[in-house]
Amino acid sequence: MIAPLAGYAMRGTIWYQGEANVTRAPQYAPLFAALITNWRARWERQFPFIWVQLPGLEASLPGWPLLRESQAKALSLPNTAMAVTIDVGERNDIHPRNKQAVGYRLALAARKLVYLEQVPHMGPLLVKMTVQDGRCRIELSNTGEGLTTTDGKPPRGFEVAGNDRRFVPAEASIEGGTLEVWSPRVSAPVAVRYLWTDYPNELNLYSTFRGEIWLPAGPFRTDDWEAMPAIELVD
Repeated sequence: MIAPLAGYAMRGTIWYQGEANVTRAPQYAPLFAALITNWRARWERQFPFIWVQLPGLEASLPGWPLLRESQAKALSLPNTAMAVTIDVGERNDIHPRNKQAVGYRLALAARKLVYLEQVPHMGPLLVKMTVQDGRCRIELSNTGEGLTTTDGKPPRGFEVAGNDRRFVPAEASIEGGTLEVWSPRVSAPVAVRYLWTDYPNELNLYSTFRGEIWLPAGPFRTDDWEAMPAIELVD
């Protein structure tokens, strides 16, 4: 269906898809990158490509966090952007009712990539993690004018694990432009996960811009373990 359109004038692409691929989420990363690369080859230019990451949902199929991760991997391609929507998902509906938030975040990306406006166009994303004295230091990109929480409380939604690969809920704090994550139950942490679940009950970590709460931090993990052990829930 795309082939007949090749060569027609356009400024860029907005893509909204992925839920049908959750049962083969790791396969989605190379497929999605190949799609972007192929379309650009057909048009013979590196036009902007912007997409929506899957929102929160109490999914009945496994692989929801892995599919979001596969979507984020395409950001390694140039001239791309991703609208994070994990905070506007509906518990039992794949289609968020808050269309305005989804559209606004896509528009921010288009304003940046297409119209070259100097506006923060994506939310915070993982850069790297370091560990010191039993605490994990998380560096994020796209923090705007700094990290904040919507309720003034510490960031929520984090888990840490040691070499046993057993994740437990973790505490977190904002330290300047970075995050510090730890748990008294894990003395030697090696991995951190953030919002690594189908439908997070609570999330409050956002970037800021012009004194306002701006865009939500995207889900991430610092490990590459294929298995997804269940999170240990504690009272």
